[in-house]
Amino acid sequence: MFGLEAYLDESGIQSGADVCIAAGFFGKKGAWRRLEAQWRSALASFGVPLKDFRAKNLIKRAGSFKGWGHEKHREFLNALARAIADSRIHPVCYGVFVADFFKFSLIERRFLTGATWDATKETFLSTGCPNKPYFYVFDECLKTVTSHTPAGSRAHFFFGVDRPVAGYARLHFRYLKWRSRIISTDKFRVIDFLTCPSFCTSPNERVYITAVGCEIGFGDTRGLQAAGAGGL
Repeated sequence: MFGLEAYLDESGIQSGADVCIAAGFFGKKGAWRRLEAQWRSALASFGVPLKDFRAKNLIKRAGSFKGWGHEKHREFLNALARAIADSRIHPVCYGVFVADFFKFSLIERRFLTGATWDATKETFLSTGCPNKPYFYVFDECLKTVTSHTPAGSRAHFFFGVDRPVAGYARLHFRYLKWRSRIISTDKFRVIDFLTCPSFCTSPNERVYITAVGCEIGFGDTRGLQAAGAGGL
């Protein structure tokens, strides 16, 4: 039985980043079809060809959006936001301040990034990825999506094959399949891994807006956060 489709992207997994984010949207197939129709309609009403749409250019008002005034830019973003809100797809986002992540001990970071603990032997059965905060936020996104997937259904995850997230995701999905043979958890129902190029007419460009927007919002609230890693 087909359950949900989730499109995820990342921001801040490169060396030297202050904030690491994984973000995207998930929903049923019908919801994604509604979004596709409303998204195309919004682009057409502002004279933006689908083939020329690039979220990075939209954020910076470059490319097809060069010369747009503040009012037009805001109205277009609002139109895209309404298309998302009216389609009944759901956002998912987790972020962590990289410096705060590394304040945790090695054992804590291993646990946060997916290491399997054997309570009987009182030892880890795997290492996790203690030097990659991205695995923590990615894991939390997976848990959120799969927790909303009906029993017996599948959550299909999509990533741009030309994005850094694709390589991380392939590695992590292999690890999760191995881990499921050690411990059983309904948090990780059957998960498929699929990829699509981010330059195609897919939701990946929409996801990029979310990832960048979350990184900006996460950074703006830095002074309000307590020390320590946390989800956004």
